Amino acid sequence: MYQRDYLLRMIEMLARALSKVLGQKDLKSTEDALLEIDDAGKMYIGLGSAMVSSFSDEDMITLFHSGGTFDTNKCLAISELLYAEGQVLELRKDDDRYRLRYQRSLHFLLEALTEDNDIAIGPYDERIDILFQRLHDVVLPPTIMKKLFRYYEQRGAYAKAEDVLFELIETNQVEMKNDGIGFYKRLLCKTDDELRGGNLPRNEVEEGMQELMKRS
Repeated sequence: MYQRDYLLRMIEMLARALSKVLGQKDLKSTEDALLEIDDAGKMYIGLGSAMVSSFSDEDMITLFHSGGTFDTNKCLAISELLYAEGQVLELRKDDDRYRLRYQRSLHFLLEALTEDNDIAIGPYDERIDILFQRLHDVVLPPTIMKKLFRYYEQRGAYAKAEDVLFELIETNQVEMKNDGIGFYKRLLCKTDDELRGGNLPRNEVEEGMQELMKRS
């Protein structure tokens, strides 16, 4: 309970920092907001913005998995921290930096959602969609796309999962063929209603399987 409470308190602090710049958008207000976001990270997760930026995504994910268990709350908290920074940097039109923050925020959010089955996916659907829209002109790394594929299948968005699957295959992620076959086999065990709910009716699942099997 304490772990979840500190995450909520940090989110509230980040929201207050952001509220100070929305509608103002001047340089001083954005600098102040970035400082408050940094303070929130140090206070609630022991990592400020500069420290988070100094770690690669792979190093951060190793940190989340250290100690023998996955630290869901720290992963979600750092995703929130990066998202808040991205919003401020977007207001400043600092394109390269805000896109990087959003990309990392998406990566860590997907890591949490695909590693911890106890998280209710629903509340995070909108955030995933927002981040994906903000990054529509960015070529996301295969690591993130593979997690997005897993996430879409978990939430029952089968048509979106299929789109990501074929995008990965088109970018020479040939090992995804076997993952794709497994995906279609799992879908063929679903009811027709479940498949229609995921916008991928049974005939399209069968067509997708056939198309995948044809590929070398």
